[in-house]
Amino acid sequence: MDIKALRYFVGIAEAGSILRASERLHVAQPALSVNLANLETDLGVRLMERTSRGSKLTPDGVILYHKAKALLSQYQETMNCLRTRDDRPSGRVSVGLASSTSFVIGSELYRRVRDEYPDIRLYLTDAGSASIYEWLIDRRIDFALLFSLPDDLRFNAVP
Repeated sequence: MDIKALRYFVGIAEAGSILRASERLHVAQPALSVNLANLETDLGVRLMERTSRGSKLTPDGVILYHKAKALLSQYQETMNCLRTRDDRPSGRVSVGLASSTSFVIGSELYRRVRDEYPDIRLYLTDAGSASIYEWLIDRRIDFALLFSLPDDLRFNAVP
């Protein structure tokens, strides 16, 4: 069991289904299903009951969910403590790119952030402008590169 497995498990539990967790976590459904199956195998218990309407935690799943939330919180607190020892930018930054631009700038953006800001974990996702705009509204991403943004006072838009 590792931190990523716990994050995915908590994500599925909170979303109520692998499909919704996949959308929220920006992880393919098969990867989440395999992760859950591996976690159940490692622990030797069934964590979720899957139905056509979603996933529901078993009693063992409820126990793991509460423990995993506490562990993830402690993990994040520890990482933040270690990363903030000096004034280097750090943390998770998610950027939404329109599908047509991600091919052009995605790899270069990722490489430059990795090289210049090694303590920043950059997550890039590409989709249509409407989806990216929705993710901005829902605060599932931090920044976006869009071709047309409706007038929206909630966002700072730079042409």
